[in-house]
Amino acid sequence: MLLQIKDLHKSIGNKTLYSNLDLILNESEKTALIGRNGTGKTTLLNIIASNDTDFEGSVEKSSGLSIVLTQQEHFLGEDLQPDTTPLDYILDSVPQYSLLQRVIRKHENSKNYDQEYLEAIDTYTELGYYTVEDEILSTLASFQIDEDKALSSILSLSGGEKRFVELTRVMFSNAQLALIDEPTNHMDTVGKQKFLEWMNQFNKTLLIITHDRDVLHHVNKIYELKDQNISTYRGNYEHYLRQNAIETITLVHSYETDSKRIDKIKKQMNDAKEKKLSAKSDKGRDRAKQLEERFKREYQKLKETLKKPSFWIDAETEKNLPDQLKDLYKEYKSQNIQLKQDSSTKQVQRLLLQINKVTLGYDCPLFSPIDFDVFEGDRINLQGRNGIGKTTFLKYLIKKIEAEDLNGNIKNYSGSIEVKRSIKLGVYKQEVDTTDLDLSLWDGIEKILKENEMPVNDQKVIQLLRMYLFNVELHSKTNIRELSGGEKARFQLMKMLMKKPDILILDEPTNHLDLPSIEELENFLDDFAGAIIYVSHDSYFAKNMGGNVVSLSPHKSERICL
Repeated sequence: MLLQIKDLHKSIGNKTLYSNLDLILNESEKTALIGRNGTGKTTLLNIIASNDTDFEGSVEKSSGLSIVLTQQEHFLGEDLQPDTTPLDYILDSVPQYSLLQRVIRKHENSKNYDQEYLEAIDTYTELGYYTVEDEILSTLASFQIDEDKALSSILSLSGGEKRFVELTRVMFSNAQLALIDEPTNHMDTVGKQKFLEWMNQFNKTLLIITHDRDVLHHVNKIYELKDQNISTYRGNYEHYLRQNAIETITLVHSYETDSKRIDKIKKQMNDAKEKKLSAKSDKGRDRAKQLEERFKREYQKLKETLKKPSFWIDAETEKNLPDQLKDLYKEYKSQNIQLKQDSSTKQVQRLLLQINKVTLGYDCPLFSPIDFDVFEGDRINLQGRNGIGKTTFLKYLIKKIEAEDLNGNIKNYSGSIEVKRSIKLGVYKQEVDTTDLDLSLWDGIEKILKENEMPVNDQKVIQLLRMYLFNVELHSKTNIRELSGGEKARFQLMKMLMKKPDILILDEPTNHLDLPSIEELENFLDDFAGAIIYVSHDSYFAKNMGGNVVSLSPHKSERICL
């Protein structure tokens, strides 16, 4: 056993994250941590890594346990300066490297080669640190981060590149326990495959926060954080789905039985109260009063102890349930985000866009010419390596559809985009607009309503908060910048769908969403009448979406630079 958490309690404000939570991590396990957005997954990793000590309960670790924790986002601070390079950032996590470097440099500068210096040289040599910088640069290069990027500011890297820096940091940390938070967000297909290969070869303990079903397929245990505690499922994602379905139906039956018992006792309590009021003798009144008080105590005790668990079964499993169980599950299942479309916008096979041999880039063209049409109802799966220009193409396409000024950094090297008719566009971006970040969630929703010329009132804002699973009291005044990744994703979905669009552009839409929300999004998109152009490296999502594949490949001609 590497680590054991006992009786963990933690609250943030008036929200309880954990109550009596227990967790054990063993050697050489590949485990995943899943759960609805906002249940405290990242907080739990910070507690395990000792970055968060504001909790009740105990975290017992094996002697000398070394832990590495990846970061989802990178901000300037004590450990990250504007000139911090990926190489510097990784070397800082290499055991003893920085300390040994300081000792060696101090003595070399003073030419005082005492025992401390000699021991440092021996340890440095024994650990192979004379070549460690070259090894890190080589590893980064295998992830398409060349030496120029490795020696530039880490803040200039893309989201996918930062994920690879974090993975490289884990590789060279030699930690016994790796805590990895959403590792495949922003990774392309080839990058994800490299991560999975590394993950399968890793012989120490992994605890990964992820809702990427490709990654969940490769773990041997899944912990689900729900109802302020941990449920354990042995095996990978497929095993989880089967175990979860059995457990959920059992809990639904139990909850229904207890609910009916409460209703029965409540009726008995009310009947006793009626008898007390209608009794014609003191003896009858006293007897009815005693019964009423007994039923009241029993009723209050049951009400206090009965808590509705979180019920969720994946759509495919639900489809195969017997009708009786299906109806029972639907009656009690957990609330999900509510994505709705306006059926009146449905059209048949209108030509919306023509992309004619388009090549885009900045100083040089990024990709070879692409050529395709977009009709009403089409699904276009835009594929290509990180850095090939997928997001660049989507940015340019959005400007073209919305008739915005095309002047800027993006250059059109060849071809044209023709917008064939007026289009209502919905865009799901990887990042929240900077103009929204410092707004409260309430103000952000009001801004969306105003931008779409819709009535703005408290009732509508509260309705939208609830539709997208926000706690009205907890989240209304929270700045959007301070929301979790999943909460920001739900805000982005709200913003995209408020326009009642007839074409959607989706850039990695499943990043940060939990499993039920991903499934709800997939169900909505399956019924969506308009066209969808999407970038996703989630193979499950791409399989469910289908459509025509448009692959971006490197520009094949001589480099034409402006």
